[in-house]
Amino acid sequence: MPSTFSDYSTGASQQSTGGAAAPASKTEKKEYWPLAKCRKAYTNYLDNKQEEIGEQKNSRRYYHGVHWTAEQIKQLNKRKQPVVTFNRIARKLNGVVGLIDRLKQDPKAYPRTPKHEEGAELATAVIRYVLDSNNWNAKSPEVALDAAVEGFAGISIELEEADDKGLTQGQDKQTDYEVSFEPVEADSFFYDPRSYRGDFSDARYMGDGKWMDLEQAQELFPDKASDLEGAMEHSSEMSSNPDRDNKWFDAPSETRHL
Repeated sequence: MPSTFSDYSTGASQQSTGGAAAPASKTEKKEYWPLAKCRKAYTNYLDNKQEEIGEQKNSRRYYHGVHWTAEQIKQLNKRKQPVVTFNRIARKLNGVVGLIDRLKQDPKAYPRTPKHEEGAELATAVIRYVLDSNNWNAKSPEVALDAAVEGFAGISIELEEADDKGLTQGQDKQTDYEVSFEPVEADSFFYDPRSYRGDFSDARYMGDGKWMDLEQAQELFPDKASDLEGAMEHSSEMSSNPDRDNKWFDAPSETRHL
């Protein structure tokens, strides 16, 4: 089920299932994309990027050692020959990722003028705290490997409202946020098919298309329960990674998903 990360025609903000534009003010209510619009954006990507999706699927298979077609394996079995694979692709990509990780340096902010030195030190401390608290050393190789296999990769940055446990009695509560991030799963990522820039700066929307149980989706969006009920899907055509999503299509008939 597709969800949009951002829609630059209305504002940028990470979205959930319906897709939401960033509010212009604190009092303005978020406006979510209609489910039909989310679905249309996702299917437009699937329809227009079949060759790209096919290349990514083959790249995943090569990395994981699936180098032989079913017909080739059939012929080898007829000849009583073992199916032997020397996966030098995975070895090479793992070496590149390891080299990138070994050359990685701690981030540092530099002042533009001498009077900004204290601010640069504070910025450096903040950046390093965010990276450490989000376990960047473990996530960085994962993102690098996605880029090597899929051709692109990224992280999703979120602002989570922090709790007020540190406030003393009588102290006014101030809204504070914690920065968190997670790698974007490249095999479920989709974007505006009209985009052609490498950094997606010209994409009007980006998103993440995932399968999930209907009941789980309705718990997340109870006000859209009826719309979600009518959007149930049982076709592999609504997937950019059938190899992994086949478990949804092979699920028992009583399991409802979209």
